[in-house]
Amino acid sequence: MISINKPITISRFVTETIIATSKDFTKVVKDKEKQVIEVEIRYIDVNGNEISRESYRIVGELYDLVMSQSPDFAEGKPADDFRDNDLWYIIDKIEEDKDTIVQYPLPLLIK
Repeated sequence: MISINKPITISRFVTETIIATSKDFTKVVKDKEKQVIEVEIRYIDVNGNEISRESYRIVGELYDLVMSQSPDFAEGKPADDFRDNDLWYIIDKIEEDKDTIVQYPLPLLIK
């Protein structure tokens, strides 16, 4: 073996964990006829950069729950409608039990 000093360019893929410090809804579509709510959430880092998105489809028992006046929700919840906090409650329930509803993560290219 001999010693050399030759620059060689290689490509590497790096996986990095970034802490999301906030999240918000980017899309909420309610279809009362089909009894489904489609929700898209974006996650934001401490610098205000979007780092990821997730989509959810709320159907069945969870749809019925979010459209009800269940005592699970904060006081004043309207029947047959929902507020943002009501949706966050349902999303939390979905995240607790990923088997309840299929989650569709959307890839995000970071520039």
